[in-house]
Amino acid sequence: MLAALAALVITYSAGGNIGETMLDVSKARQEGRTVVIDGYCASACTLHLSNPRTCLTPRAVLVFHAASNAHGTKYLMREYPARVRAYLKAQGGLSDRLIVLRGKPAQRLIGACRTVSA
Repeated sequence: MLAALAALVITYSAGGNIGETMLDVSKARQEGRTVVIDGYCASACTLHLSNPRTCLTPRAVLVFHAASNAHGTKYLMREYPARVRAYLKAQGGLSDRLIVLRGKPAQRLIGACRTVSA
């Protein structure tokens, strides 16, 4: 029997390329890894929310905004879980304006981590 892989812990990510991030998200899903957001996660990093094994600590800060093109923005919205899409739509949708969600409110929307193991 194989040992479970350690959680992927995100303490700071300013985002980056959507395609590259989705490769990381897919790999974490295939490996059955839990993703722990324990700090700043902005832009493309928020695609980790599409992994049902993602949880947040009280230190989590999620920063959402539109991608650099309409196709990327549609892709982001399609990948987010329904509850995240609904939250973002209630905030006016993805645009150049930053939508910041942190701490307990973020945990209520995404899910709180039971324990953090790195």
